[in-house]
Amino acid sequence: MHELLQSITPDSVLAWLKVLGAVVITVFGYLKRHLVNRRGRALERRYLALKALLDEGVEKLHPLLLEAGIAAALGHSRLSAKAIRLLLCQDSPLQAMDRYLRGSGYVTLARDGSHFESTFMIRTASIRKTLAAGVFLFYMIFAMAALWLLMYLMPQLLQSGKWAASLLTLMYAGLSALFAVLVLREGVCMQQAYALVRDHKTQ
Repeated sequence: MHELLQSITPDSVLAWLKVLGAVVITVFGYLKRHLVNRRGRALERRYLALKALLDEGVEKLHPLLLEAGIAAALGHSRLSAKAIRLLLCQDSPLQAMDRYLRGSGYVTLARDGSHFESTFMIRTASIRKTLAAGVFLFYMIFAMAALWLLMYLMPQLLQSGKWAASLLTLMYAGLSALFAVLVLREGVCMQQAYALVRDHKTQ
C-alpha cells in the first residue's frame, strides 16, 4: 500500500483526470442526444394534453379537473385552480407559471384570485435591495472560497504529497460551490417572484 501511494505523482493524477474528463464528455454527449429525443416526445404529449384541456374550456371545468389536467400535462401539481386561471390569462402563460413556481416562497395569490401579491420578504424596495446585496455577498464568499481551494491550495497539497489533506480540500471546495449555487438559486427565485408581481395582468 505504501509503495502504491509513493507511485502516485501529480503527473499521474493529471493524466487520470484527463482520461476521466474525456469519458465524462463522451457519456454526456450520448445522454444529451438521448434526453433531447425524449424531451421532444414529452413536449408533443404535453401539447396534446393541453390542447384537449383548453378545448373543453378552462372556465367550465371543475377546479379538481383543472388542477388534475394541468398536473398531467405539465407536471405542476402545486398549482391551484384559481392560480391556473390567472396564469392562463397572462401574455406568456408558461413563463408566468415558471415564475410562480420558482418564486413560490416570495409570491402568493390574492384571496379572490384576481392578482398575485408579494410576500413580506420582497414587498418593499428596501427589503429587496437588502436581500439582493446579501445574496450577492454570500455568493461571492462561497464562490471565491471554492476557487481558492481548488486553484491555489489543492495544487500545493498535491505537489507536497498530502493526499488526505487534498481530499479534504476537495470536499470543502465542493461544499462551498454547492452553497454558492444554492444562494444564487434563492436570489433567482426572489427575482422571478418580483418579476411576476410586477408584470402580470390582473383579472
